[in-house]
Amino acid sequence: MNLGSIDRAAYLRLANATNAAASGILNIHIDNILEALASALGYRTWASLNSKFQSDPDWRPEAYDHFGFIQRLYELMYAKLASRIEERDLPDEQKRAMLVNAAANALATTEATAVLVEGARLDVSVIRRPPEQQRADKYLDVAYDVEATVRGIPSDALAGERWFLLPEFSGQRANDVIIDSNFDFRVELAHDLTVTRDRAGKKLRTAALEGGVWRGGLFVVAADQAEEDSRVIKNVKVALARAILPPLTRQVHLRVFQPDSYMAEAYRAELTYGPAALGTLGGKPFTFDIDLGGSRWIHAPKDGLTFGRDGNPRGLVRNGTWAGEIYPRSGPQTPGLISITAARLKILEAAYRALQVKPQATAA
Repeated sequence: MNLGSIDRAAYLRLANATNAAASGILNIHIDNILEALASALGYRTWASLNSKFQSDPDWRPEAYDHFGFIQRLYELMYAKLASRIEERDLPDEQKRAMLVNAAANALATTEATAVLVEGARLDVSVIRRPPEQQRADKYLDVAYDVEATVRGIPSDALAGERWFLLPEFSGQRANDVIIDSNFDFRVELAHDLTVTRDRAGKKLRTAALEGGVWRGGLFVVAADQAEEDSRVIKNVKVALARAILPPLTRQVHLRVFQPDSYMAEAYRAELTYGPAALGTLGGKPFTFDIDLGGSRWIHAPKDGLTFGRDGNPRGLVRNGTWAGEIYPRSGPQTPGLISITAARLKILEAAYRALQVKPQATAA
């Protein structure tokens, strides 16, 4: 389906199909999907786009703005999460930490949903191991087998550096819920980019699909109540969907993570243009704006850095990839330090805007 020339009936089918695909793996509402799709087609609201469809049945949108979808859905998701946090009677410092986490979760949900719009589908099964496999004499946790299967995407979306970070959990249950990969699904990065659980140097968090499948284990301390068991499984499915789906986009993916060896508030950034995004560029190198301004800056190696006519730094994309590091300008306590999620959004927008001719999207 060409998303840039969609009619009203196809639009509603796409929104409903995306919502159905998200059910059980992402916390998102059909209303938000409708609004974000409208934004991608150049309308601020679904109401205004629907009015256009109904008043002019032969009219078709001219283009589909992938970042427009991401930006609008993120705004809606974050606003909902933030309002819930602001209503709570909590210390300011705790609220700030929760808002930072909410922003990261909203963006991850948004990017995962965008991949569902492209046609990907994800099934996650979490099955409690039988009593004879629990080893209660040795371990305090309850073990589950976890399998994630991706469907509905071309094989080129599974090629290349499509690894993901296994989720870690925050809050009171941070150390009580652990996800680990089976051995064959673990990914070892270069030593200086290694990411391990709690940055402790052991138990890799880097994982990858094999033939569209990932398998691992879930280990939960004191999972002895049915209600608690169900809640944990739901949260694990959501966390895995946020981790697995975004790297599978055929458009633009920006991976930002913190290797164990990096200082506080320093991050590795890796940008990948998928086959659909590169379709109009003919394989030629191109540049995008990497000037974050304010309290963060980006360092890139010489072969990934150039300067525009205005003297500002620009990332140089070769063969559809670019990598660099994001640092605070002075230190982790820099006043007004923008969140890493805000920095990610700024880089992602620049990366999409560098595609002067927007690529055509496809959806199931």
